Amino acid sequence: MRSVIMIASAIMLITPEIANCTLSISLDGVNYQADGNGAASARFSRSTSYAPFLRNKFYVDGKAFPFLTILGLRVSARNYNVTNERLRYLCIPSSVETLGDDCFWHCRNLSSITFELGSRLTVMKNFAFRCCSSLASICIPFSIERIGSKCFEKCTSLSSVTFEPGLQLAIMECSAFSECSSIKSIYIPSNVMMIGRWCFNKCANLSSVTFESDSQLGGIGDYAFFGCSSLAHMYISPSVETIGNGCFCICRSLGSVTFESGFRLETIAEEAFKECSFLESICIPFSLERIGSKCFEKCTSLSSVTFESGSQLAIMSDSAFAGCSSLASICIPFSLERIGSKCFEKCANLSSVTFESGSQLAIMGGSAFTDCSSLESICIPSSVGRISSRCFEGCRNLSGITFEPNSRLKTIGSFAFAGCSSLTPICLPASLERIDDRCFDGCIRLSIVEFEYDPHLKEVGRNAFPEGIEVAGCPIKFKNVMIACKLADWGKKISNIFKR
Repeated sequence: MRSVIMIASAIMLITPEIANCTLSISLDGVNYQADGNGAASARFSRSTSYAPFLRNKFYVDGKAFPFLTILGLRVSARNYNVTNERLRYLCIPSSVETLGDDCFWHCRNLSSITFELGSRLTVMKNFAFRCCSSLASICIPFSIERIGSKCFEKCTSLSSVTFEPGLQLAIMECSAFSECSSIKSIYIPSNVMMIGRWCFNKCANLSSVTFESDSQLGGIGDYAFFGCSSLAHMYISPSVETIGNGCFCICRSLGSVTFESGFRLETIAEEAFKECSFLESICIPFSLERIGSKCFEKCTSLSSVTFESGSQLAIMSDSAFAGCSSLASICIPFSLERIGSKCFEKCANLSSVTFESGSQLAIMGGSAFTDCSSLESICIPSSVGRISSRCFEGCRNLSGITFEPNSRLKTIGSFAFAGCSSLTPICLPASLERIDDRCFDGCIRLSIVEFEYDPHLKEVGRNAFPEGIEVAGCPIKFKNVMIACKLADWGKKISNIFKR
């Protein structure tokens, strides 16, 4: 039995394909298929003409089959050589609802894509236009709900991406516009709820990102704007709750980041602004609870870090501000509970560290202030229970360390103040129970260590104090009392050595 298939002005006779119950025809390099569900699809091939004329439907034996899907150009996911050099212009019929995976993969000469008025297109699937290196602009129809992974990746000539008013788009998936090196600006519609990871990765000329008013954006995925080296300013929508790992990492022209009041942001993840070397200031919104590790690492121009009133920040993770060599001062909010390891390491110009009244800080991590060579004095909040190893190592201008009254400090880690060559006499709190090895190693000006009345000291590590304080006959000055300690091994427990 033969069936008649009609598309555009062509009428052709074909035989039904019994294996998959489809009727098919090839015209101008486009293979059309009508399936058993009463719908039609098209698949482009290497021989598709430069400007195929597509209709909303075609007919089989007088029956209309709506044209709903454009299938993939590639034969398989591993076949990277199937491409089309002839296809240059394309108008997508209004009936099409889906652009399938890889459908225009590597059509290097495809320079124009338009959508028929009244488009019902809802999905552009993964790799749909990947490596269409001649595509210069595209206007996304309002009906679109999803742009798939790597949909426009490496469209290196794509300089303009616009969206029709009333856009339904909710998600821009992973690497959707990655390495579109000609894009200069992007306007994010209000319905977009998620910008996927690597979405605008290495869009080297992207200088402006704006959000429509009443934006519903809830999250910016990992490395979404990684390496956008021309991005100069970022205004973050107040609806955003998470900023992913490495989101703006190596955006070396990023000079300012603004968080709108009323923010719901809870986390700025690891390396989010790492090596944003042009960033000069940041105001952390009050809603933020955690700054991820290496978040602002090597932001060498960052000179001002402030926190909104009523800050809820609880954690500054490891290396959060490490290498911020222009940072001169910081006031830690009272809500902070932990300063991570190497948090302010090598902040060479950091001369002032203060803590809000009522500080809840419990732990100063290892090497938290290592090599902060401009720091001259610090007052440790009474809430701190541990100063970890190498916390202030190499702070060569640190001359004064004081402790708030009623200190709860229990432990000072090994090398905590090693190399603090300007440190003068210090009074340690009575709550202190343990001083680890070489705690004050290299503190060449430290001549007297004073303990508060009724100390609870139980253990002192080997060589905890510099050579200037001798083990035998060394005067340890208490409040109102002067005694001499004779101890052969500072590593032994000395729970009852110091008595009133």
